[in-house]
Amino acid sequence: MGWAPMWRGANSQGLDCLFVASGMHGEALMTGGALDGAKVNEAIAAEGVSARWVMAGLK
Repeated sequence: MGWAPMWRGANSQGLDCLFVASGMHGEALMTGGALDGAKVNEAIAAEGVSARWVMAGLK
């Protein structure tokens, strides 16, 4: 995913990350129109990064 390199940099500097799931891969992280926590956790872990917060989208 395109966001992982930025997160690796932030994680390496000890900075917290906010994952906003409605971005370019958002639909792959949804189930029935709602954010699927298991899919989000899997995507984040697969990239070897971490996020302190997760939200479906910005309002």
